[in-house]
Amino acid sequence: MEETLEKSREIPENEVQRKLKISYDALDDYQQQIFLDIACFFINEDTTNAIYMWTECQFFPEGGIDVLISMSLIKILDNRRFWMHDQLRDLGREIVHKESLTDPGERSRLWISEEIHEILRTKESKKKVQAFDLDGKYTLILITDKQLERFRSLRFLKLCDVTFIGDFSDCLSKIRWFCWHSPPTSFWAVNMHSRNIVVLELSDNHFTDDSNVWSLMKMATKLKVLTLKKCFGITRTPDISKCLMLERLTLERCDNLTEIDCSIGRLRCLIDLNINGCSRLEELPKEAGGLENLKRFSLTDCYRVSKLPDSIGKLASLTELFLSNMRVTSLPDSICRLKYLSSLYVSRMPITELPDSIAALVKLKSLSLISTEIRELPISIGKLKSLHVLDFSCKMIPILTGKRWKLPNAIGMLENLEEIHAERCEELEGKIPDEVGNLLLLRILDLSDTRIDAVPSTISMLPRLQELDLSRCHEIKELPKLPTSLICLRVESRSLLLVPNLSNLTNLEELLLSDGSRYMNGSDLMQTSDLSWIGRLSKLNKLELRLWNNPTPPTELSSLILLEELTLSSLDLQPLEQLPSSLLELRLDNFNSTRSLSSNLRSLSILVLCGSRVKEIQLHGLLQLRNLTVECCELLERLSILSSLKNLIYIRVCKCSQLVDIQFHGVMESLQYLSIEDCESVERLHAEVSNDLESTSELAFLGREFPFYQPP
Repeated sequence: MEETLEKSREIPENEVQRKLKISYDALDDYQQQIFLDIACFFINEDTTNAIYMWTECQFFPEGGIDVLISMSLIKILDNRRFWMHDQLRDLGREIVHKESLTDPGERSRLWISEEIHEILRTKESKKKVQAFDLDGKYTLILITDKQLERFRSLRFLKLCDVTFIGDFSDCLSKIRWFCWHSPPTSFWAVNMHSRNIVVLELSDNHFTDDSNVWSLMKMATKLKVLTLKKCFGITRTPDISKCLMLERLTLERCDNLTEIDCSIGRLRCLIDLNINGCSRLEELPKEAGGLENLKRFSLTDCYRVSKLPDSIGKLASLTELFLSNMRVTSLPDSICRLKYLSSLYVSRMPITELPDSIAALVKLKSLSLISTEIRELPISIGKLKSLHVLDFSCKMIPILTGKRWKLPNAIGMLENLEEIHAERCEELEGKIPDEVGNLLLLRILDLSDTRIDAVPSTISMLPRLQELDLSRCHEIKELPKLPTSLICLRVESRSLLLVPNLSNLTNLEELLLSDGSRYMNGSDLMQTSDLSWIGRLSKLNKLELRLWNNPTPPTELSSLILLEELTLSSLDLQPLEQLPSSLLELRLDNFNSTRSLSSNLRSLSILVLCGSRVKEIQLHGLLQLRNLTVECCELLERLSILSSLKNLIYIRVCKCSQLVDIQFHGVMESLQYLSIEDCESVERLHAEVSNDLESTSELAFLGREFPFYQPP
């Protein structure tokens, strides 16, 4: 199927549709229903609610979806959303359209609002219609009970800017999924309920606590999913005591919600509870501890919540707990009773310590303590033998408490640990514990932007370490021998005394090696280093070298045939003879030569030249160059590009105070942006412009005008 879709670019459209139809015809009836639903309504939509609906309709979705995937008719993306190729979408919609070429009311699915609005006015029965999506597009549409009862087979109903009037006691019996967005506050319907509804979504409304709309839930004994999003009028959750089969409950951005009814504790089937952005909610009812089958609980951005109930420890089936952006200062000790908890995520809360009882979470695989005030991990953390990921990074502005801390030696007891993230923990200091050498499964160690000052020799004992990030760790003076398994290495320190020889790291694909000279005018390096070993790193794709006045190896860089991104800063470029022809992006900072910028850079697309120590820059042979930036070159007097710039679309020259003359030799056919800023000495530009610019004799930049010289 994928091959057919690939070849479709060269095949007439009718022939493509015929070949794709063969795959559709091979599906059974239930699989065809699922395919058509996705094509008409659910592309890029989450899979969860659709699966609930199809299950209730006995379409057997688990097996059906597997078949559709195996036949390349759909994909499930990483974010659990449906994906379908445009031509398959068109096929599905064409199949539905052919159900009746002239009467939309005789089709199974309707997604064109104008057609739906029109057939609502007709009095004929629409018993073939199974689903429709009606958007009023900011114009209120009124549906009466008489109109809706003509759709006897309706199982999916999605509405926006629509409201109801009348008695709907006999209108919703077949509906399994009802999604209602942006209804008006006024509501004139009665008996708005359905015994068979399994998914109910209400969003962006101002229905109050006593609104008739909540009757939708009074008899919804089969309801599995309830989403209340931006329900600004409610102060208390509606009565859901009859919804005992409910499995997923979402309360999101209900800004005036102050109370969650204690009846929530009766929802014994609830497996997913998501409370997000309810800014006036202050506490959870203790009855929430009665959710004995709850597996995932997310409580985020509820700024007034300051304490979690002790009853949280009664959530015996809980596997995932997400807590973020609240006033909670401590986790209850009862958390230790969550014996099945595998993921604990705590973020942006003023928590200062973990309870020692956390050691009881023997099945915990992921522990995230992001942007909190925790400055010391308890020794008991070493008992979390199942832990795979430990993250105590600061993703936002670091919170400084004045309390320095170190990684505990007990971290070496986490024998299954695969990832450690501590980036931007500016109060983390000292040496990485020798015990880190016991973490034989460790793949990622990120200590960037910390005060770590030493790396132990035991790090060489980590056979699976792939990423080591010591960016902006300015206390580090030297590195020990590193494991050959590394794929990505970033080292940057103002205190670095010696440039390490990394010739053994032949698996490296990304390397940053810096003495911190970009933060100061100089370096603590005791001597210049021979970088010829870099030519042995044949797998490098991205390389960044920032070493003060260190000579660049003459030819070794050119041997890196996979290198696509290169940054060279503050090095002595005089010895450099040639760069690899594979380069796509090149940045030179504080450089003293451009001799290596030759015609062999035939693939170069982006070039940034910053802080030049030369008076003249000549570039030639850069046929694929699309983006050129020249900035802060204070000694630069003349800039010349000696090639036909047929692909150049962006030029920016700024803060070159001595620059007098700019020359572009060649037709700039595709130029879209040209900017010259803070270049007070520029007298004129030399260029041959495209036809689109021929009528322009002057160009103005930041209030100044330059003669635009065009060769005869």
